[in-house]
Amino acid sequence: MNVLFDLDDTLLDFQAAQEYALSKLFTQHDIPLTAEIKQRYKEINRNLWSAYEEGEVAKSFVLTARFEHLFEELGLHFRGEELEPLYRKFLQEKTIFISGAERVVDTLKQSCRLSIATNGVAATQQARLKLSGLMEKMDDIFISETIGAQKPSAGFFSYVLERLPEQETVIIGDSLTADIAGGNKAGLKTIWFNPEGKQRDTGITPDMEVRKLTEIPSLLERKEKV
Repeated sequence: MNVLFDLDDTLLDFQAAQEYALSKLFTQHDIPLTAEIKQRYKEINRNLWSAYEEGEVAKSFVLTARFEHLFEELGLHFRGEELEPLYRKFLQEKTIFISGAERVVDTLKQSCRLSIATNGVAATQQARLKLSGLMEKMDDIFISETIGAQKPSAGFFSYVLERLPEQETVIIGDSLTADIAGGNKAGLKTIWFNPEGKQRDTGITPDMEVRKLTEIPSLLERKEKV
């Protein structure tokens, strides 16, 4: 079986890494980082990445506009091109695993072909994969910037499937719109990692849903026996 793992907030805690990077970025510029500013950045960032997934804006726009929009609201003037490289440098300094992620990867590695399927900047994702030790545990690494297409696009999944053995493939991820919708359209089995128990209100239905990553090995084992 081929198992595709999303990276951010599925195997690695991106929220923790993001808060670390933002804290260092604001400290370096002597700007207090309040809870309200942090929340507003996350909203701007999420909206821009959603627009990118829909093909409405380029990734380069997302990376610079998120900071420019935030600082404009704060009445400060910084160029996104200046802030983005610093933020990315700090982002690469810290990796924290989601609970159970290492154990699940090590367990599935014994019987499955494991791959990462992630959106994002290739250099950043590769650095985080190396720092975490996940790089050496994966058979393949698929990053949207390298492929030239992002989840949930058909182009991304076509590229991935052309490079995997012809056997059943499952994708595991926390995003209904990127991982599950993209996997469904590509004809893959889908597992939604939903640790907070969010309600599905998008019309996107995964084949399976888990609150904890540690539920996955037994789920896949039962499925193979059916």
